Amino acid sequence: MNDATAGAQSTFTNFSWYWYCGGSGSEQCIIAVFTGEDFTTGCGGFGGFYSGVGYDFGSIGCNPGGYYYTNVDLTGSGLFHQMPNDGDGVYQVIYLTTGNAPATCAQPMLWGNGAGRPGTSGEEQWDDDNPRDSAYQAEECYSYAYGLCPDPLGASQSFGDGTDNCGGGASQSFGDGTDNCGGGGSCASDGCNGNESLKASARAKGCGCQVKGVLKNATPGAVYGIQLPSGQCVQTAANNRGKAKAKECPSVSGNVSVPTCGLSRAVNCP
Repeated sequence: MNDATAGAQSTFTNFSWYWYCGGSGSEQCIIAVFTGEDFTTGCGGFGGFYSGVGYDFGSIGCNPGGYYYTNVDLTGSGLFHQMPNDGDGVYQVIYLTTGNAPATCAQPMLWGNGAGRPGTSGEEQWDDDNPRDSAYQAEECYSYAYGLCPDPLGASQSFGDGTDNCGGGASQSFGDGTDNCGGGGSCASDGCNGNESLKASARAKGCGCQVKGVLKNATPGAVYGIQLPSGQCVQTAANNRGKAKAKECPSVSGNVSVPTCGLSRAVNCP
């Protein structure tokens, strides 16, 4: 993390995650985020956690699942994430559903600290997946140094001071959140063919205002990140007719965009 933010109270966070639960229903999505003081390299363990914050995103559809992104400003709420006092620490992300039971299938998306970004991250990450039992075993410590850019990878999570309103740069960081703009981890697409077009609509439904974005002339099979007015990012593959769709309800007036392709359309809720 930046020297100036050691021991600070972070009131801004960005993170992205993958969510899937099977079937045709939905599942409540709660994401709990904790920060702590101690992380021992060489898979030596971690601890010293502070109280965390739970983010309740309501019910998210199970099929299709997808990639979601959010940025949250806690300013004025009385809530915050405590940064480690010496600038070197740990954070933990827990994916839950109704009754604080483990989510059916969820995991963080990956990003990392590139050149010029605030904060630093090591290559080690603990994943509760072998087995998934709400406890960590020695074999669940992994290296995320795959030689990919940015290297090393890690959970897509950043912490800031509540002044970063750019909505980008979901980099794994204990940074101050003031210069994370332009991060490719925010609602990224595989690429653009230059022929894509975007349509967006808003209408009243039983759930409230439903906003939908439809990308046409997309490359079949390519994954596109569609940003919805709430800030949610849906990453979806174009079908064999070159269409990629995303929707949310309830939503708000604002913009539907495909940032990688430079496309944006305004919608107004009825």
